[in-house]
Amino acid sequence: VLAAETMEQLFQRLSISSVVNTTPVVRLQTHIQSFKINPEDLTYPPQFAPLFKNKFSEGPLQPKDKIFCKSVKTFMAPGLNPSTYKNFLHVLLYAQEYAEEDELHKCARFDGRAVICRRVNFILNRSNFIRGHGCIEEMTTSRIARLFPLKGALTVKVPSQFKLTKTDLLNKNIADNEEQFAAVNGILNATSGIYPYLLFGPPGTGKTVTLVEAISQVFFQNKAAKILVCAPSNTAANLLAVRLSENIPEASIMRGLSRTHKLENLPANLANISLIAPLWQKSIGQFHVVVTTLSSAGWINAPGRKKNQTNYVFSHVFIDEAGQSTETEALFAIARTTNSQSLLVLSGDPYQMGPVVKSEVAKHYRFEISLMERLMKTSSVYKKTGPKNQLDPRFITKLVKNFRSHEDLLEVPSFLFYDNELVACQPIHNFYLKTAFPLIFHGVLGAHSRDPKSTSLFNSQEVNEVLTYIDKLRWIFPDEEIGIISPYRSQVRHIKKRLGETSIMVGSTEEYQGQERRVILISTVRSSLGLETALNNAKQAPSLGFLTSERRFNVAVTRAKELMLIIGDPDLLSKEPNWKLLIDFIILNGGYTGCKYQRATQLLGGTRI
Repeated sequence: VLAAETMEQLFQRLSISSVVNTTPVVRLQTHIQSFKINPEDLTYPPQFAPLFKNKFSEGPLQPKDKIFCKSVKTFMAPGLNPSTYKNFLHVLLYAQEYAEEDELHKCARFDGRAVICRRVNFILNRSNFIRGHGCIEEMTTSRIARLFPLKGALTVKVPSQFKLTKTDLLNKNIADNEEQFAAVNGILNATSGIYPYLLFGPPGTGKTVTLVEAISQVFFQNKAAKILVCAPSNTAANLLAVRLSENIPEASIMRGLSRTHKLENLPANLANISLIAPLWQKSIGQFHVVVTTLSSAGWINAPGRKKNQTNYVFSHVFIDEAGQSTETEALFAIARTTNSQSLLVLSGDPYQMGPVVKSEVAKHYRFEISLMERLMKTSSVYKKTGPKNQLDPRFITKLVKNFRSHEDLLEVPSFLFYDNELVACQPIHNFYLKTAFPLIFHGVLGAHSRDPKSTSLFNSQEVNEVLTYIDKLRWIFPDEEIGIISPYRSQVRHIKKRLGETSIMVGSTEEYQGQERRVILISTVRSSLGLETALNNAKQAPSLGFLTSERRFNVAVTRAKELMLIIGDPDLLSKEPNWKLLIDFIILNGGYTGCKYQRATQLLGGTRI
């Protein structure tokens, strides 16, 4: 797209008049409506699981996804008038968690009244689309030019306003990290001028630590600064608020929450600095640092406010986990809150999990590309240049010192995604399971399966192997230092059920972004034998599904600190280049075990392949 047209033309093509009521949104609305459930399909309690089986492919439903259920008839206690029932039902509970009957009854109640749901319609929530297009309308030619620097931008060096010394640092560990110190200094002195500054933080490199230090230095050294700090999720925003509150006085920082957020759900140390909308939007001027989600930031200076309300402009806008937000979501924090002098800082890693975009139509229109990814891939000022093939430190800093993982665990992801530049800095000397190499691949050859009421997959043989390894690991590690990852929620559920009550975290790849454990087990589930149904043992052709995702691969294999065990079918996984490279690396270092794998024999025997 960018090669064929200027950014101005692109934004014109995405105007409200040309898009809000046309192809992508209309198609998405139609697509969602196709999942409606008719009265004849419903029973009580509302057994949703079988209804979703043939309508959803492997994965559109995510944890905490919700459907809006509206029924025209209700069954109530005598004396109460019938009324329209409106409530949010967690799809995950019905479709993939197989709740017990009492849980189904409990979730089928609203205000203590039993209900009968007669029809389920899925309706597209267009609020973020509308706000996104509204923000696009705000992007004038000059604003677009500031957001997407062209080749040769900033030929004149920006003079340093603030002298940052190592003694000024609140986190003294940054003093010995050249890249972290350079990033803090670059952000403090706005070396990128009017253009965005990018903090590129691969796994385990201390991106959040660096960002918190940079925000804190701007607060203390730039007395005129008004700072907006955003993240795609409440979890990420809470983490930033907690870290920043350790440096910044309570009277100067505020955590802005949406109307639906409850104060009791916040970390205890945020209670004193948190306000709920719309109160916090009206109180912005009282604080020097405002922390909120990107979605909530879209309401700042939004149209429809009272005439006596003035626009509030921030001197600095920080977006953390910028690789996980769509471009329009990033505009929520930019379009109406900045001016020509504001500095935008994007922090994240476009090689880890990106924006969650479920619609194939939206993906076709490149909606799953984040602003950070687009800048790094299309703007020359954020690419390596010059005789030394280096990044321009005025615009972007790449953190390379990894404080999480053993150097062997970093070898493959560093080569595949980070130009072989990651440096292991965590001293780790523990090697277990009679191997001096911290990666083990256990080959399993067993067909994956699907429960009658689920669209997700599980592999019983892999579940057994996971449990076998857990029994061994528990002699060495406490449960809270062990983690289990699987790309399939049905496998996660089966493992959790077999483990019972435990502090071992069992989760999907998405749930593990930002997490780390001393030991990580990965169950890949899919098999070269294909799908074996529980009904007739019919086989389907094998495929890789989620396992072809480079980002999921990168996240999964960069969570371990000391030991990583992968359980899967080597014949199937080796069809995907990244998995093949990792398996070969493990084989050549003596970490392969399990089922017979011809390529392992060839590699170890020196046979030409």
